[in-house]
Amino acid sequence: MRTTLSENLRSAAKLVARSMAAGADIYVAGAPSIGLADVHLVGREAAERALRDQVRPGDTIIVCGDFGSRPATRDRVLRRAPAWGVGAVWLGRGNPPEAGLALCIPTDDPSAALSDLIRGARELSADEATMAPSSVDCTDEVCVTCSDEGRLGEVIALSGGPYLPAVVRTADGVEEVDVMLVGDIAIGDLVLVHAGGAIARIVEPPVEENQ
Repeated sequence: MRTTLSENLRSAAKLVARSMAAGADIYVAGAPSIGLADVHLVGREAAERALRDQVRPGDTIIVCGDFGSRPATRDRVLRRAPAWGVGAVWLGRGNPPEAGLALCIPTDDPSAALSDLIRGARELSADEATMAPSSVDCTDEVCVTCSDEGRLGEVIALSGGPYLPAVVRTADGVEEVDVMLVGDIAIGDLVLVHAGGAIARIVEPPVEENQ
């Protein structure tokens, strides 16, 4: 039986379905333990570390709720999705993530919405027309879709000197990046990478205590 999905739930299901169709993994963080085959459950207490270690480009993460009244911790996870090369979906009631961090699905019943999302994604992943790659026509002299205006990266190692590059993880892989323009940085910081250099550091709200 085909699952009936709302418009925003269908958009999220298509994102998840593309990961499924490509053989990538789906990770769910902050959800109650429910029986969903082929989905990796991640506890909210150490979600950032667990996801950083496990996800690969092409995967999708689904974050549920606000991590026990710790939305800054939740948003920190979602903010890193582009650097990890993964898609991001949020399910929950009230207090949504910062704009642009994820496909958001407000719901009074996150568990039911999660089940509908995964079931709908499985159906869509078998639909060749839905899974066909989309194309973008570049008609402008400078195409904002194709131009290298900056990629989000997460600092994963420091070289030990003020004039030495840092090791940064982006959706394209791990690379050495010149960080002279951004000043002091630390492992875990997010930077905007362009032409082999970090051109800005992303300032994040402080995370809550007792993570």
